[in-house]
Amino acid sequence: MALEGYEPMNSWILVRREESPEETRGGLVIPEVAKRKQVVVEVLKMGAGCDGLGLDFGVGDEVIIGDFDGTEVVIGGEPYTMIQPGNVMAALEPESC
Repeated sequence: MALEGYEPMNSWILVRREESPEETRGGLVIPEVAKRKQVVVEVLKMGAGCDGLGLDFGVGDEVIIGDFDGTEVVIGGEPYTMIQPGNVMAALEPESC
């Protein structure tokens, strides 16, 4: 895993955004400038400063953040986003079987 050895500092949270679709369901190609960033992200790592904050989510959970929230970073050639706990608007409930 490209994230081994990387730990967010303080209360920073490392998340992964899914790529936006390349085309619509109808087959129209979406130009790069028109693509929206995904707002549902997966929490990959949380800094030690998140302990004791009473957050309702943890590593492995999916959460909702704003389109332009966070700082884009590249680790091991892969794009990730660093956010603060205040950027999280909601935690998604895991789907049950």
